[in-house]
Amino acid sequence: MKIYAFADEASPIIDEQIKAMKENGVDGLEIRNVDSVNIAEISDSKAKEVRKKLDNACLRVWTIGSPIGKIDIEKDDFTLHTEKFKRTLELADILGAENIRLFSFFTPAENRDSYKDEVIERLGTFFEIAKGSGITLCHENEKGIYGDIPERCLEIHKALPEMKAIFDPANYVQCEVDTLKAWEMIKPYVADTAAYLYEAAQNGKNILLEGQLGALKDTDHGIYPMVTSSSTLAAFAAVGAGLPPYLITDIVTVVKAYSSAVGAGPFVSELFGDEAEELRRRGGDGGEYGATTGRPRRVGWFDAVATRYGCRMQGTTEVALTVLDPLGYLDEIPVCVAYELDGKEITNFPNTVDCYKAKPVLKTLPGWKCDIRGIRDFEKLPQEAKNYVDEIEKLIGFPITLVSNGPGRSDIIHRKPKL
Repeated sequence: MKIYAFADEASPIIDEQIKAMKENGVDGLEIRNVDSVNIAEISDSKAKEVRKKLDNACLRVWTIGSPIGKIDIEKDDFTLHTEKFKRTLELADILGAENIRLFSFFTPAENRDSYKDEVIERLGTFFEIAKGSGITLCHENEKGIYGDIPERCLEIHKALPEMKAIFDPANYVQCEVDTLKAWEMIKPYVADTAAYLYEAAQNGKNILLEGQLGALKDTDHGIYPMVTSSSTLAAFAAVGAGLPPYLITDIVTVVKAYSSAVGAGPFVSELFGDEAEELRRRGGDGGEYGATTGRPRRVGWFDAVATRYGCRMQGTTEVALTVLDPLGYLDEIPVCVAYELDGKEITNFPNTVDCYKAKPVLKTLPGWKCDIRGIRDFEKLPQEAKNYVDEIEKLIGFPITLVSNGPGRSDIIHRKPKL
């Protein structure tokens, strides 16, 4: 069992918060205030400073205890509040948090039920903004907001099943609610997930577990300290789901046909200037820009060294190669096949310090110079596109069974691997 706590109830000073957490055997914190400043108001540099201190203390941020949703539904500017939410998402990424706590808006007590649709619509807006971020949104009950009593909290969770609940019994007491009664109402929405999944496995059901982030963001095997707060490897899926590890038999690793990255850290095959902007503009689904912030992502050529390492750490059984289609504008396509480090050529992924010194060793492949969207048969792709996929498979040493050539669900090509 892990224990997390509101650290600012020990002290408003972050150093004293960390000291209190360590002295009391707490594993991490729900961060709400830093040096007497609300978490949503701190700068990037302050957030990075806090992250470094927490990493050094072996503590993690479990939840951002944000003030999101604590505005008057009638009087305050919701558009401005969404900008604060976007900022909170950015800070969650810097701090390595997995959750953001929020509330369901202050509403007039005399007709609170009449605001149901507007509250749910606004909370839904937060979900749209957070889509693709990997952050879980959690609603906390509190006196004065729409979700003050269990009946209205249930309305929120029924309308937004992806919303998690923070059950605060003291806040229910303030609303003169029997906390045991509140628990009985919420109980049907709480399940023993591990038992449910194990029973499904015993009955021959297929179980799909989806990971977040890539292998290089893993706490132990990634490019530390530019990592997240928990393991991103497929092996950890068994721990998270409460399943025996031997039940995970197929591991499909998603790999881009070029490289991209969010945030700081070494990026050996990175592109810059006009060359980078052209790939960024054409890449992804509408360009390589942050889904939440709109910030440009870092992009580069396919990196066989990093990808091979990532696949090995994941225990890959097959690869889904994505975003092949954006490369159709290139006459020639460079691929990073090795690194040059201290005058030597290496093919094994080095440590983080050496990654900063490494330079890409590039091999150039012919481009196909045409739009390949709509093709569903691998053999009908241009020969140059097929050769590019074949070469990547050979370089990484893992079978490519799926190729995507468009943003739609149906833009998938099933391929017979050559390995």
